Amino acid sequence: MKNIDHWFILMALVYALLGMSLGFWMGASEDMTHVPVHAHINLVGWVSMTLFALIYRSFPALKDSRLAAPHFWLMAIGTPIMLAGIPLAHSGKSPLLAIGGSALVILAFVLFLVNFVRRGT
Repeated sequence: MKNIDHWFILMALVYALLGMSLGFWMGASEDMTHVPVHAHINLVGWVSMTLFALIYRSFPALKDSRLAAPHFWLMAIGTPIMLAGIPLAHSGKSPLLAIGGSALVILAFVLFLVNFVRRGT
């Protein structure tokens, strides 16, 4: 996936804006109910995706791996599912969405780890 670094940065910037907006809204309304979602947006969405982009840019051989595209798509799909599920789980409703999304994100991290171990030299 030749432009994976670009796409990860683009997603990271969207999540950064979303995280900042949620943080602003929580502060302005003095309602901190969504702190777990805010933290995960910033850490998984902004920070992790930025780091993925920078690592793909620093180690170009990773982009050529057949693991790169599944890594990207699992993060792209799993992250919003996880983020949608966190408030449901936190409010005592079903945790299945958070669990399913988290499982996809973890699988994405595993693919990235395997890709880096194989090609990150």
